[in-house]
Amino acid sequence: MRMHSFDLVGKQAHFRKYYANNTALSFTLPPRTTMMGIVAAILGRPRDSYYRELAPENLKFGIGLLSPAKKSFHRLNLLKILGDSDFRGQKGRIQTPFELVMPIHPRKEDLIYRIYLAGDQDQLMDEIANQLKVRSNSYNLSLGVANFNAALRNTRLDMKVEERKELEEYISLSSAVLSDDVAALKLDKDKKIRIEEDLTPAAFIDDFDRELAAMHRIVYTTDGSKLCARLKVPHYRIDNAQTQEAFVLLD
Repeated sequence: MRMHSFDLVGKQAHFRKYYANNTALSFTLPPRTTMMGIVAAILGRPRDSYYRELAPENLKFGIGLLSPAKKSFHRLNLLKILGDSDFRGQKGRIQTPFELVMPIHPRKEDLIYRIYLAGDQDQLMDEIANQLKVRSNSYNLSLGVANFNAALRNTRLDMKVEERKELEEYISLSSAVLSDDVAALKLDKDKKIRIEEDLTPAAFIDDFDRELAAMHRIVYTTDGSKLCARLKVPHYRIDNAQTQEAFVLLD
């Protein structure tokens, strides 16, 4: 199985939760369905046409938050557009709550997400590698909302990764992990750590059909630290002079 990874960097994010079209809440990490959209934007796939191509059996994802993050609510003054005159705001604006994911110090820091890609289909993995190499995205990359621009950094192609099955050991993970794959967490009582668990959308039934086919319940840290866990499944490790990194895939 071949693996690539890249960092997605931006100032703020909003990954709308699936409860309703107008919910103000945001996931902290991009769900798998959002990561599918990011890869599709890199590949230049039309909207909603890639659900089957990037399904779990064809491409596996992992995700980690490398920078400390916080959430905060803001009010947006939205316009209700029914006609041309409404663009001038003559009928007033509607204040709408909106949850943002941001770095702790937005002026000095960035949000940094690390996305892992793994697959056996050489044609798909080659196309992803070529697009990441030339940095020529067909569509703009964003952190959930179109105007929350994101940049690609630290692209790693065909990584040398070792699969390990250490079910009795605690592993310091750089990525989120499925809750069902965690046997135990190891917490240091003298060290503060922020951990979240969330239920996120993972896959759609078919192309142009946004009905959910699967969900992921995941555990992850939100302060940029590693999650120390004993796992029920194998994990992947990169161990060289530049980095020591352990992660799992969500599929």
